[in-house]
Amino acid sequence: MNVLFVVGPGRSGSTILANVIGEMPGVFAAGEVRWLFRRGMMERRLCGCGHPPADCDVWGPVIRDVSAVAPADEIVSWQHEVASLSRRWRLLRGTDDTDVLDRYAAAMRTVYGSLVRTTGADWIVDSSKRPQDLAVALRGAGRDRVAVVHLVRDPRAVAASWSRTKAQPDRPEGGRMRRNPPLKSALRWVEINLGAEVLRRARAPLAWTTVRYEDLIADPRSVFGKVADLMGLDRDGLPFTGDRTVALGPNHTVAGNPDRFNRGEVEIHRDAGRSEGLPASHRAVVSAITAPFARRYDYPPRP
Repeated sequence: MNVLFVVGPGRSGSTILANVIGEMPGVFAAGEVRWLFRRGMMERRLCGCGHPPADCDVWGPVIRDVSAVAPADEIVSWQHEVASLSRRWRLLRGTDDTDVLDRYAAAMRTVYGSLVRTTGADWIVDSSKRPQDLAVALRGAGRDRVAVVHLVRDPRAVAASWSRTKAQPDRPEGGRMRRNPPLKSALRWVEINLGAEVLRRARAPLAWTTVRYEDLIADPRSVFGKVADLMGLDRDGLPFTGDRTVALGPNHTVAGNPDRFNRGEVEIHRDAGRSEGLPASHRAVVSAITAPFARRYDYPPRP
């Protein structure tokens, strides 16, 4: 099995990136696999096909396989323990070596392997985004079988996106995604990107490419081609129908941004802008917190 793992802060374009790549021959977009156990198995939130994962033709067999390893609530407890703040940096550097980590990595290996058998795909796209989950994927799938896309976006735009209300139809009863205040969004932005860089340096060499959201929407063909090259796939397999439009079919993403339910011809475009709707005082706070690290990705220290 081969895994393309998308790491980076939420609201940075991971859903469209994963779903477009998932349309290529031999590729299966799994969504945010880390949520399979709690949201998918325990809460029965909807798969991209519109059914709870246990009732899905793809995820049903996977759930049966992983349930033979351990019940969902036990795997969730492993997740929390492995990614706890007291252990996280050892996990990212590859120095954590415990029975719990081995059990959780084995569960993830079961999920990936079962997806390969069920879908016949050569590549599984996991858009779980957190660097600690990438560390587990490397242990479960094997570092030689994991390619990484580090997706980044201007932190002011990320904070603005998290401040807006968004419907979340993957719950059977409907609902809305949580909103994060700018301070939390900024701290999370630093945490995720710093963790990704720590892991990258500690685990080098890795098949890794960094993609800026702004570049993705400015020249989508080029950026998606870059990702296809990383995976060793033919760019002609990308589902472009125009310079900025792609054809998206039904999918089986287990969790992620509600945009994963989009179907048909979809235009790749900027959403509500960089930081529109975010008060100047909030932009200043986000800029101050993220400035030292934002420069690494060529984002200006001020909005």
